[in-house]
Amino acid sequence: MKWTTRILAIIALVITNLVLLAGLPQVGGPLLLMALVCHMVYSALTGKQSNDGVR
Repeated sequence: MKWTTRILAIIALVITNLVLLAGLPQVGGPLLLMALVCHMVYSALTGKQSNDGVR
């Protein structure tokens, strides 16, 4: 299976949700922010957006 940023973003969100549900918002908040920022930077550098197929 090819690892794409979408798969990595989903994994990061699942881990973040588990951390938040475990009661550690001081860890889950920065993880969520880092996942979103990394996805935005990757999209900006490659010129790819998550809604390429939507018109």
